[in-house]
Amino acid sequence: MAKQKFGARKHTKKKLDVLDDYLGFFPVALKTKGYRLIYIDAFAGTGEVLLVESDEPLLPGIAPEQEKIDGSAVRALRATIPFDEYVFIEKSQSKLDKLAQELERQFPDRIDRCKFICDDANAAIKDICKTTNWTNYRAVVFLDPFGNQISWDTLEAIAQTRAADLWYLFPAGLGVYRQIPKKGKTQSKAAQSVTRMLGSNEWMFLFTEQTSTENLFGETEVNTQRAVSVEAITTHAISRLRTIFRGGVLDQYVSLGGKAVPWYSLLFACSNPNDAAKTLAHRVAGWIVDHA
Repeated sequence: MAKQKFGARKHTKKKLDVLDDYLGFFPVALKTKGYRLIYIDAFAGTGEVLLVESDEPLLPGIAPEQEKIDGSAVRALRATIPFDEYVFIEKSQSKLDKLAQELERQFPDRIDRCKFICDDANAAIKDICKTTNWTNYRAVVFLDPFGNQISWDTLEAIAQTRAADLWYLFPAGLGVYRQIPKKGKTQSKAAQSVTRMLGSNEWMFLFTEQTSTENLFGETEVNTQRAVSVEAITTHAISRLRTIFRGGVLDQYVSLGGKAVPWYSLLFACSNPNDAAKTLAHRVAGWIVDHA
């Protein structure tokens, strides 16, 4: 079976362990409430992740250490109390076919609960959010993009369900921090991707600063440079999400990947404005994040 390949093994494990813990809690908390429970996994992959310590051998002729672990889809189905439905979204048909085969092999008694969608994650999620009767459903959505693929209107669609809890691997370092040059203006295409992801161009004014210098000819030159940290970028993303998620967004988050600069921030948001529901969701998600 083809495998997805990722470096920074401890960070990938941590992300999946956090999700694993929450998927174990969610059906238990809601099993007597009468709702149908649905798990939605964007960027579902093949069901298996191949971890490596680095992308290149440490010495010529010596391959980096590798380890195979279960991906998010397998972890979701192996929970003691299952969801009523599972939706796996993957843009690659070959990956999706391999995922379906693997899940049928491991979980023949649960495969009939699974739906496999070959489509862009944004389009598929917005369609699910629009066509589901959320009066009867409660959901956990896992967004695990490789970069800036998630658009703001997709997050709005999830928030508007008022029935979904969200775990979002926000690319604070790779997708935002690294797109802003230390010195110089952000390229147009990169700037558009960040604005599309955050739903506003406010970041341009918050994450950069301008300085003026005089050149040899006495002319004033204005220079733009990066003036933000990954932590500040994550804090801004949380504040943006709070404008649409009525159930609130967790203050705590998990920094993942990278050494000097974290690559991602794993965020939790609740769309349900019900006091009891959001209090329980935040308490459990907060405990999981604090112990990650």
